[in-house]
Amino acid sequence: MSASTPNSPGRIPSERLGVDNAEIAGALDARRSLGIEAESDIIDSFMERASAAIDARVDQRIAEYSPASNEGSTDSGGFWLAAVSIGMGIPITGVATSFSDSGSTLVAAIAWAGIAVVNAAYNFRRNR
Repeated sequence: MSASTPNSPGRIPSERLGVDNAEIAGALDARRSLGIEAESDIIDSFMERASAAIDARVDQRIAEYSPASNEGSTDSGGFWLAAVSIGMGIPITGVATSFSDSGSTLVAAIAWAGIAVVNAAYNFRRNR
């Protein structure tokens, strides 16, 4: 294998991984001192520290990019309230206006006013 230069594309500086050079040097010194028998334990220990550092960086980046509010989210409750309002308002209007007396239009208007009040109250509560 060829030696990588500090700016070569395949090399990731240890600082970006969250592991400092002293930890790497310590792991190599431990490998030299303890011999090949301890190599897998030394590698496991180093990888646990490196993984924890990488996980912390990922968590930090996720926190930086996650939205602070739900302004971009859709409001399915508002959609269903509107759908049910229309779904109830049409038959109520049909029943109220099926009578031939003069009060039927007033009953339909009161029903729609009630539906409008419910929708306005929901919208007011959601925007607070």
